Amino acid sequence: MIVNMFKYSFVIFHADYERFLSDIQNLGVLHVLAREGDSSDETLQLLRKSQDVRKTIQQLSSLSNEKSSSDVIIPDNGEELIQQITEDTSRLKGLKAKLQAAERDLLRYEPWGGSGFDPDCIAALQKAGITVTLLQCPERSFNEQWTKEGAVEIISRQNGVVYFITLSTHYFPAPDIEAESVELPLKTPSELNGDIALSQGEIFDINQRLATYAEQAKPILEKYADELDGHVQLLIARQSTSSVSADTLRVIEGFVPSDNIEAIDRYISDNNIVCIKRETNSDDKPPVKLCNNKFAQLFEPITEMFSLPNYSEIDPTPLFAPFFMLFFGLCLGDAGYGILVLIVSILARRKVGKGMKLYCDLGIVLGIATIVISTITGMLFGIDLSKASWIPSSLRSLFITDSNLQIAGYSPMMVVAILLGLIQILFGMCVNAAKISKQHGKRYAISTISWVVILPVLAITFGLPAMGVALPTWITYTLYGVIGFAVIGIFFFNTPNSGILTNIGSGVWNTYNMATGLLGDTLSYIRLFALGLTGGILGSVFNTMAFQAGEGLPIVAKILVISLILIIGHSINIGLCLIGAFVHPMRLTFVEFYKNSGFEGGGIKYNPLKK
Repeated sequence: MIVNMFKYSFVIFHADYERFLSDIQNLGVLHVLAREGDSSDETLQLLRKSQDVRKTIQQLSSLSNEKSSSDVIIPDNGEELIQQITEDTSRLKGLKAKLQAAERDLLRYEPWGGSGFDPDCIAALQKAGITVTLLQCPERSFNEQWTKEGAVEIISRQNGVVYFITLSTHYFPAPDIEAESVELPLKTPSELNGDIALSQGEIFDINQRLATYAEQAKPILEKYADELDGHVQLLIARQSTSSVSADTLRVIEGFVPSDNIEAIDRYISDNNIVCIKRETNSDDKPPVKLCNNKFAQLFEPITEMFSLPNYSEIDPTPLFAPFFMLFFGLCLGDAGYGILVLIVSILARRKVGKGMKLYCDLGIVLGIATIVISTITGMLFGIDLSKASWIPSSLRSLFITDSNLQIAGYSPMMVVAILLGLIQILFGMCVNAAKISKQHGKRYAISTISWVVILPVLAITFGLPAMGVALPTWITYTLYGVIGFAVIGIFFFNTPNSGILTNIGSGVWNTYNMATGLLGDTLSYIRLFALGLTGGILGSVFNTMAFQAGEGLPIVAKILVISLILIIGHSINIGLCLIGAFVHPMRLTFVEFYKNSGFEGGGIKYNPLKK
């Protein structure tokens, strides 16, 4: 449900303006009507800082399992803390780059003896007048004759490359060899090992500090981010204020939900604030605040993922929530996977913050829905219970499967998926009729209502006889009459204020769109059956692979092989099934349901000025 909004226009004396804004922030109910294009550099800077702080909180969350330290002093000031974390993060990045460079340089010594390479030996030879040259060439290009004709010594052969040296003096010049000269790093292996140990120690210390921040500093950072958001809102409020009467008065406008007007009305009365209050309409472009029951609230993030409804629309959240739950269960299609989703959601709910509990609750509901639906269809970790010999035959016959039930020669779950699609499409058209009636009047909804009536009536009138079900004559003629009235509504009430020819032309066009679009929309719901079937088949394949691979092996090896294949296989399958179980119900909601319900969207989220 979308909460009704009231528009408030305040006129404040300039000397009382800052106190007024502070009081409004304390109340936390006024959504300030911001003027477009009034974002100052200071506002954008604070907004970016707030986003950076929240991004830092997310990054620290990934370090919560690292080893922390009790010696780290955490400042209470959010700005000092974020500066300290930023410095540590930047330092950590530089140390990792330095460590990688040192490890690469040390790796260059590997063909020449690695850490045992002693540059002093080469320096001593050079001092004695013996020139040492380090060379390398592909093994296929190396000529073994070189070792016999001149002072050539092979040091190592690695990865198809020969590493060797030549020795030469003033009297005995180096042989003419076609090979690539090797330049060693400036630092010796011992120096590089020292740098690596030092960098690793500093990295360990910084990681400990960051892990401590992740463990203890999150509330401080969240409070700091909220303070920055409050400053941003305050700046926007100031920039959205108009000055009148030679800059002595300030005018500011905003919206307050109907469930919060008592607090602000009491403040206005107690402080003698000059204010104009009125109910809003869609032309005011008020913000949208959703107010639903506990079940529908779980699905509000899905609504916001696409777009909030505009103020004049009907909130689609409680309307698609039951369908989404059913669709998820059908797509996941396995009671075992549903149990895992349920268990993980319950365990995660105990550890996550308040903001994430909603998603865990959603996971619990979707897990229960999957368990119920998959129990009816008889699928458990890829095992078709209707064919399992260890299930009593009296129970096996109760599962809704192809082997137990056929509807006109089709799979029962495919028929169920199509019927659910038709029901949601017709329900969406009812929602569209209600929305049109709310926005424009009941006359404008007659055409849509006529389509809602005629579609199931046509299915009954002509579909049942085609399936061999004879209808009594009086029922048939009654249905013909209903079809006639619906046709009148479709062809003569499309645009009530237009002429007959316009209405008929619009009716023909709508009939064409309905005939071509309804079939495609309905067939889209077959994906519910196909995804559930695919997940079950893939789970069954992994079960067969596991037990076939374990045949003939000793009992311990057999258990190990079967367990390994089952765990890996079902992990892959549940991952794929979960992706499909989220994506495809959202697709059916955002495309088929939203289209048929006439969803417009574009609502602005209610965001009150608050501390």
